[in-house]
Amino acid sequence: MSTHVAAWAHNIPTPQLFSQSTWEQLNASQRGELFFFRQQDILGVSCPKIQLAYFWYESLRSTLRGAQSAAPIAAGEEVCAVPVKKMLSLYTLTNSSLAPLLTMLQESMAAESPRKVARARQSTLDGRSLLAMFILRERARERGDFVPYVQVVLTHDIRSVPMAMAPGSAAFEALSEFLKRKARHARALALADYAKLKLTFHRFAKQLSDGIRCTSGVIGGAVPCPMEQLLEVFSEQRFLEAYAIVRARDWVLPMYNRETFMMVPIVDMLNYGQVGLRVHFNDARHAFVMVATEAIPQGRELLFYYGTMCKEAMIDLYGFTVAYARPCMGGSKSLVNGGAAGNRKRREQ
Repeated sequence: MSTHVAAWAHNIPTPQLFSQSTWEQLNASQRGELFFFRQQDILGVSCPKIQLAYFWYESLRSTLRGAQSAAPIAAGEEVCAVPVKKMLSLYTLTNSSLAPLLTMLQESMAAESPRKVARARQSTLDGRSLLAMFILRERARERGDFVPYVQVVLTHDIRSVPMAMAPGSAAFEALSEFLKRKARHARALALADYAKLKLTFHRFAKQLSDGIRCTSGVIGGAVPCPMEQLLEVFSEQRFLEAYAIVRARDWVLPMYNRETFMMVPIVDMLNYGQVGLRVHFNDARHAFVMVATEAIPQGRELLFYYGTMCKEAMIDLYGFTVAYARPCMGGSKSLVNGGAAGNRKRREQ
């Protein structure tokens, strides 16, 4: 990171790091640079041997943002540990003002009779949908602990992710028929979740408005913002974009004895590949921990092996593939809607 970047990033008072107005005036590169440079102030932790960098990927004919080692890393060294309070997960939701919404959804599912088990399973909300709603709420708040991370997350480029492509667009029509089917399926699942969540907007208008400056000028919370404003903040299009980002960036790991979707600051900047890094959630430490399994020299791009997936599975989730990925079979169960099929999961320990 250049001295120039360090200077302007250092001069921002810590309280302003949690203000929406600070981030809105920055472009995508500046947001990433500020987040990395001030990670100690923002997260309360430091991953000193990880720094933001940009890499040219010949196969994609594009420059991608990623992470590299700022100093030599020894085999067995802990590279980063992010506390659960700074991650986005079910824990985040249950400890936020959106908890009543989550509780209501869980109770409505528990109330289903045994004769409706199949229907109940079909109506279960994807955890990523709830994270997408939280991200949209934090995006609209004037200030908050998750404002910095959300502002970085929302710079994720999803234009090459099939489910984010508008049906009928040139990009969508260029996909194989197999990927079109998968994109329609993923989009349909997300839209079904959005329809269920939208039904709760009136009942939980206060919680959805929490921290948002309403059009009336008041900060929402005790008083809800107008429904037309909430429908704009949590619009279908914004939800689809946020969902696609969560789907491309989340990790699925055991956390407090259950498989959990989670988004992890700093660590989720690692691009795909093999560099000898493993991760796990440490219940005793209440933290997501990344450890090097081999020595890594200074200046090397830090990569993480997301999992063994066939070609279309990678494109479906991430919008890219690698040269050695095998084509998926038309009915392959390895091509699923992310998560447990290998979405940054297989290399846990």
